[in-house]
Amino acid sequence: MYDGTVFYNPVDGGSNMNMRSVLMLIFLTICIFNIGIGSASQTEDTEILTINSFGLSVITVDDDGTADYNTIQAAVDAASAGDTIYVYNGRYHENIIISKSLTLSGQDEANVIIDGDRSGNCIKLSSSDVVVNGFTITNASDYGLYAIYSDLNVENVTITDNTKSGINFNYGKAFTIRNSIIDGNGGGIICAMSVGRQYHY
Repeated sequence: MYDGTVFYNPVDGGSNMNMRSVLMLIFLTICIFNIGIGSASQTEDTEILTINSFGLSVITVDDDGTADYNTIQAAVDAASAGDTIYVYNGRYHENIIISKSLTLSGQDEANVIIDGDRSGNCIKLSSSDVVVNGFTITNASDYGLYAIYSDLNVENVTITDNTKSGINFNYGKAFTIRNSIIDGNGGGIICAMSVGRQYHY
């Protein structure tokens, strides 16, 4: 089990009182509004999703067809930079390509499985800043997770049974990994910070 972190790298009396009252009323109204839209009730199969107030979206994926999309790649293609893609439990037979900055969040590490079907990389990142949290990544013919010119944050992820190394990180500025298992692959972690320099873990 790998459990660590790798880092590369004013107005007079009455008027003032009235203005304060108006500003306080506006502040309280905004707070109540944000609380009202920022949560959803929890059911047996659905977790609470918090929607931020900065114009970014949470896009849902479920292979049973009950979410916004039933494949992770379709959600990635539809997403804008900075969005979060929330993936419900299931086995997703995909080779995912990401070239925008996103957060991929799985419902449960052991039960959200990205299966590469012995073809290519399970996840490939290119020129992006990506968080991957809560997945099992397995069965790639190449790397479980391949990142080039990207910043990568991996947390609560199991990467196993991939033909090549679990992670191959190339020429990015920052790579962080926490609370994750990388085991049973062709290798562990490859970090190449410049041409001709590679670090194997």
